[in-house]
Amino acid sequence: MKPVYEMAVMNVQRLYPGAQDARLSSGDARFRDTLHAILSEDYHLWLPEEERPDSMFEEAWRDEWKPRFIPDLWKIDRENKTIHLYEVEDTHPLTQKKLMQLHDYWWAMDAISWTVTLTVFDRYGVNPRVLDLTNYAFHMLPVIRRETEGPNQSAQTTPGS
Repeated sequence: MKPVYEMAVMNVQRLYPGAQDARLSSGDARFRDTLHAILSEDYHLWLPEEERPDSMFEEAWRDEWKPRFIPDLWKIDRENKTIHLYEVEDTHPLTQKKLMQLHDYWWAMDAISWTVTLTVFDRYGVNPRVLDLTNYAFHMLPVIRRETEGPNQSAQTTPGS
């Protein structure tokens, strides 16, 4: 283990008690297993028993709700339906790909009334910066549309053209 990263984890956990380190033995599985169990319970409360085949939850989990990323640290606040993700920039920089995965995941969780927060720290686990995934998700809509449609399509759909 890197001493600097250990310091970062310690500092994050001091600021956010209960944050779980995903590097620990089966930490990634623990994150996904914990989330799976909580969402499964919620799902079973949403629908009457006769309307909820178990395969339907598992399909939604596999296709939409299962995270496709591994956070450095995490905490699930079940009472407030919030998934807190913590990233330490030194060990795993927040790449464009991971940011898009988080963006997509925010949409999936928002659809079932869960919130996803993202806090990024420097290499020592200090200087927390909260990245607002809600604003980012809505900001990205026209960007994604522009990239999907291409520059010619965007120009044609601009008001006043």
